[in-house]
Amino acid sequence: MYHVRRIQRDKEPKCNIEKKVLLDGKFLGYRTETFVTGPEWSLRRKRVKEALKVFRENLNKISGERRKKHQGESHWSDHLKAAKLTQCVNENKQFGHIPGIRIGDSFLYRAELKIIGLHCQFLNGIDYIKLPNGKTLATSIVDSGRYANDVGPSHTLIYCGHGGNPNATGKGKLNDQKLEFGNLALKGSMEEKVPVRVIRKFQGKNSQDYKYVYDGLYVVDTFWQERGEFGKLIFKFLLKRIPGQLELNWGKFLN
Repeated sequence: MYHVRRIQRDKEPKCNIEKKVLLDGKFLGYRTETFVTGPEWSLRRKRVKEALKVFRENLNKISGERRKKHQGESHWSDHLKAAKLTQCVNENKQFGHIPGIRIGDSFLYRAELKIIGLHCQFLNGIDYIKLPNGKTLATSIVDSGRYANDVGPSHTLIYCGHGGNPNATGKGKLNDQKLEFGNLALKGSMEEKVPVRVIRKFQGKNSQDYKYVYDGLYVVDTFWQERGEFGKLIFKFLLKRIPGQLELNWGKFLN
């Protein structure tokens, strides 16, 4: 029997705070952050941990059944099945930090990011919200290594846009990337000065040994087009980490 637990939802005490957005000492504007305060944050943390526990229990049972039938090791479809059996938390997409999740938290599977509301896409690297005015803004990105993303000095990330990469799609057809969907959302985040959550994937010694780590909030500084490794036009976005956040020791995630 699989576990499906309903997690109680209370009305959360919240406060709205206007915060300055500074990048390299330059004032970019203000952004509004909604914080869950006091004991409610701890309750959210507990719910996040419970959801992850239930997901992993379901995944272990599904994968165990696969092995009993001599169908090989855990498959991506097992993760989808386990996720559908798990009650998600933080289901509404939102900007900024997610209540109950700390910078430096690590996760075993990509599907877990969706279950806890950190990144609500199973496969796509860019998650976004479409606003009532029709504009799209990015909420989060996952640096999974399928694209030629570059991690630079001083907390910078050059993130390759979505589309036209057979490593990501599994299809051989190559096309120029278009300024639409997630790419358009990152452009919108740059224009509106809305920070984006960044999650990094760290690969271990083998293909089954990896983890996803929440790195914190970044600002999209600029973007451009260039020819990618497959000869097609791609978008590249320069993201810079907002100062004052918890500094992570990345060495411990690489071991």
